[in-house]
Amino acid sequence: MESAVRTHTSPEDSAADGCTSRRQMQGILDTKCRLQTHHINNKKTECSRNSENNNHQRKSNNSEPSFIWNYLTPSFLNVTVPVLFLLEVVAVGYYGIFIAIPYLFNDSIFFHQSVASIMVVEILLNWFFIVFTESSFKSSSFPKEQLRFNSSPGEIPELLRNNGVADLIHDRHHRLGVYPYWTWSPCFKCKYWRPPRCYHCVLCGDCILKRDHHCFFARTCIGFGNQKYFIVFCTWTFFSQIYAMVLALFYYFSAIWHHVTLFDGIPFFSFLRYFVGFEYGYVGILVLMGWGLLAFTIMSFLQFMSAIELLSNGLTTFEMDNEIDVQDCRTLRQRLRAVFGNLWYVNFILPLKGKMFSSKDDPYFWKGFTAPKKKVMVRLCKMESASFD
Repeated sequence: MESAVRTHTSPEDSAADGCTSRRQMQGILDTKCRLQTHHINNKKTECSRNSENNNHQRKSNNSEPSFIWNYLTPSFLNVTVPVLFLLEVVAVGYYGIFIAIPYLFNDSIFFHQSVASIMVVEILLNWFFIVFTESSFKSSSFPKEQLRFNSSPGEIPELLRNNGVADLIHDRHHRLGVYPYWTWSPCFKCKYWRPPRCYHCVLCGDCILKRDHHCFFARTCIGFGNQKYFIVFCTWTFFSQIYAMVLALFYYFSAIWHHVTLFDGIPFFSFLRYFVGFEYGYVGILVLMGWGLLAFTIMSFLQFMSAIELLSNGLTTFEMDNEIDVQDCRTLRQRLRAVFGNLWYVNFILPLKGKMFSSKDDPYFWKGFTAPKKKVMVRLCKMESASFD
């Protein structure tokens, strides 16, 4: 799985296998030992007794509001966050286009309404493309039936042997369930051998090609198929939130500031004052929308910067967080075409599908990439759980 921690091999392991030295095994990633900031376990597994003890200590600690964590599970967030996001986009878009802009501008109402409408449409279009574009290994055109296994992986499939994959997997590692990061490995959930960068997500129920992270806003994983829509989505979201934030501040200080108190900036107090007859009800709604807009602005900025950094380096979030030195030997222009297609700039105007706009990456054997220089291994467990962003 994707939750990872680096461990070192013991001298006994090095003595047992002359081909595997202490230096080579220095970069082992144990996918079940602890949580990373990039990954969250969805449920308990049998792979780590320490993880169970930590969960027990968390529940027994009275100083922490454990009842909150019982509800804020990944499954719960996967259902509620997309709804909150769509409500925020529609509410802020409607109020800004039809109420705030006509109030703030006299001569340029149509211009600002057109700009705001384009931003809302671009955000929603790319969001739908993210949600409904498949990135799973099961839906790919690769001959997967030759890679299927039953209860255990057994021997390395002939298809992978013919492509030189078996040369990267030592028999001893295969028996222990430890595989080089930059090679094919079995998924005990899907019962398939899967390519590098392809990992299983419990919420999606599939192995995702070039899996980057699970996006709760879109209720799906960001991977090979929908990465370009996600980057465009982050771009439009970031600039539209900045634009909306500026308009919201001007509107607040010109139309609302003289009718509210300092405590009305807190949604609870603004609604409380409304119920006792000291405030208009729309003030509480606007305050709530304003805080939501601020939160989405900060998150969109962070996600936009992260997406640009990953795209420019040709890495995934997992590789960046765990400092796996995968080398993308292509130029920046080639990387853009690999993600967005030949006419990469058109995607920022309108999300499209087709041969000219399809990704040029090889999500199975990753031609144009150089494997990590450090010997990085991945230890798999039969009880795989999800990892999310």
